[in-house]
Amino acid sequence: MGLFDFLKGGAKKAETAARGVATAATSATDATPEESVISTLLGEGGTKLTGLLDKLNAGGLDDVVKSWMGKGENKTVNADQIKAALGSEEVAAVAAKLGVSQDEAADKIAKMLPGIIDRLTPDGLVPDPDAVADKIIGLFKK
Repeated sequence: MGLFDFLKGGAKKAETAARGVATAATSATDATPEESVISTLLGEGGTKLTGLLDKLNAGGLDDVVKSWMGKGENKTVNADQIKAALGSEEVAAVAAKLGVSQDEAADKIAKMLPGIIDRLTPDGLVPDPDAVADKIIGLFKK
């Protein structure tokens, strides 16, 4: 399932498409690895963002996650920290979508997540799912 597929449940999708932000639907076979990672972690319409942040915070990454939200430099995170915080089931789901090992999936998540969370939460606040969907589409239009 591609990024635009998982976003189709959001209430603003029709409005977004009408504005031309999402000019072409991405099919499951056309999904990029980044879309697969994001769709797995954030859930349909971005509904899992809060849960993802909660897992990372509970996994000992509270200070790191805070650095990603809002202004300032993003602290780095490594694959082992991601595996410990998200758990093997979540990392395995990403690995399966990407067709890579769990170690490779955790490394990809560790590299992508700081920038994605930073862009989704520029004011340090977690947006509602519709706003997340719009922002995610914008991330891949650049």
